[in-house]
Formats: sequence, C-alpha cells, structure tokens
Amino acid sequence: MNSKPIKREAYIAIHAQSPKFRIIKWIIILLVTYAIFLWRGMWAVYSWIIFGAVLGITLHFFFRWKTKGWKRKWGKFKPIKTPFD
Repeated sequence: MNSKPIKREAYIAIHAQSPKFRIIKWIIILLVTYAIFLWRGMWAVYSWIIFGAVLGITLHFFFRWKTKGWKRKWGKFKPIKTPFD
C-alpha cells in the first residue's frame, strides 16, 4: 500500500491549524463536555462526543472533496503545501 496519502493526511492534521487555535479549541471542547456532564449526566456526554465525531469527519471529507485533497483553493481557504506533493 502507498503510504504517501496517509503521510500527507497526517501532515495536514498537524500543520493546518495554528497551535493557539488548537489549544483554544480543546479548552472549549473540554469545558462544554464538563458543563454537559454536570448538567445532564454521562449519556449527554456520550451523545456530545458522538455528535462531534460525526460532524468532524463529515466536515473533514467535505473540505477534502472541495479542495481536491487539500491541493486546490476553495473559498477563503488556501492550499496547503506538504513535503509529500
């Protein structure tokens, strides 16, 4: 199997967002999860995690499709250059 697409996806996952954005994103996710846990209980946390995973995967593949595997500009998003191009 060709590992080039896998390495490219890993590079994109690590380098597409700034470290500051990633830190803020995870703080918000953890705070919302904690608030839901206190408010409703574990079943709500599980539904939040499942919803987030489905939404994230859907958006990932949507943007990947629209940018031809992150190689073409789409909207305000710039193509991402990788060492695997």
